Amino acid sequence: MKLAQYHRPSVEDLIVQGSLDSDEEKQGLDAAYQALASLLPFPQQKNDDVFLASLDRWCFLATPAHLLDKVLDYLCNHFSVARGYLQAEFLEEYQGDGHDVGYFEANSEHGGHLVVKKIEHADGYMYVAVLIHEFMHFLMHHYELDLSDFDEDQEEILTDLMAIFTGFGKVMALGYFPTEDQEHQNLFGFGDSSIGYLSVDEISYIEKRYVLVTDARIK
Repeated sequence: MKLAQYHRPSVEDLIVQGSLDSDEEKQGLDAAYQALASLLPFPQQKNDDVFLASLDRWCFLATPAHLLDKVLDYLCNHFSVARGYLQAEFLEEYQGDGHDVGYFEANSEHGGHLVVKKIEHADGYMYVAVLIHEFMHFLMHHYELDLSDFDEDQEEILTDLMAIFTGFGKVMALGYFPTEDQEHQNLFGFGDSSIGYLSVDEISYIEKRYVLVTDARIK
């Protein structure tokens, strides 16, 4: 199965043009991001532009399963985590709906089972965003983060925020961008914004407030 190919704006345009009008929403994201930072055993990371440059090529050449395998190798190497902690698979026969496009299930003290499911009409950027989100669930388990103070929805938001915190915010913005074509009002059928728990505007807000402004980085 080949990956679909769809045009997206440049990631710089996505980040610059993204905006939030609600002060309440901004304050909520600030509080969640800072709460996440207090839980993690490492400082905020810069954007991984080397990965983003490689991803452009991988998305053009690879099948979904091959792409996800390459990205998973990269993530494990980037975070110095042995692949043996993860049993990963791509379910090509399954078309997910809603947010049911992947999952991570812990099956040992520091490891587990990571799955990404087939998404009709998806391109590489979407698949990679799903994989990174599930990999963040794995890292939370691997690092034994105490998430007992958060409900399920809050934990999912923290998971997307962790992707930004660790340097993959640009990738998530591209993957969560709601691509359209002539036959689908929203190509992937996940509503008006994205398949993620954060919208592209919310990702852009955190990027501009904490990642791209040096003196605002959380140490």
